[in-house]
Amino acid sequence: MCAGDDGLHPFAGGVARPLTFKETVQARIDQFEHEGAAGLWTNWLDTSSAIVYQKDTTKFRIVSMSAALLNDVPASFRDAFLPVNYDDFSSFVELDVQDRDDVYNQSLTREQVLKHKGWLAVVEGDKRLLKRYSDIVFGQVQGGVAMAFWTVHRQDAQGRWVCPRQSQLRPLCAGNVLGYCYCFGRGLYYYARFARVRPL
Repeated sequence: MCAGDDGLHPFAGGVARPLTFKETVQARIDQFEHEGAAGLWTNWLDTSSAIVYQKDTTKFRIVSMSAALLNDVPASFRDAFLPVNYDDFSSFVELDVQDRDDVYNQSLTREQVLKHKGWLAVVEGDKRLLKRYSDIVFGQVQGGVAMAFWTVHRQDAQGRWVCPRQSQLRPLCAGNVLGYCYCFGRGLYYYARFARVRPL
């Protein structure tokens, strides 16, 4: 959708803003129901949702970036993240890659996706939307696993978590169907970028 489509694209105050991760999921569902897995499903999609990591910990939050902050990201920006103060960002839940109930950085089963706190956070707690989306995704992929939730954290050879050395904000990207529709919070600049706002 674009800003000229009779107001279908979200905008306020004469400025069009990018879709949030939840809105991106909804747009994909809408397209699938009319056209199948084409268009929005075959491309990586940048969103106005972001992930903020707390330095030296396994904790993070999912946030929606304000239009003001998005507008301040220069077009020439090519870094993987913005250095930030973690406590400047709030969300309805704080997440932790060490949570025993969740699995991060590997593909998930349908059952894991439906109760995954990270996935629930990016769809803003909408369980029905997440179920519909996962039903479509798992109907398009093979192998019974998909929809990994990727963070910057990794485990070393001894199984210890390697954490970011500074608090940082990274864009959230919705992977395409060939990539098993994962949520990408690593924010490598050549894969996921901060989607900027623009005047109408």
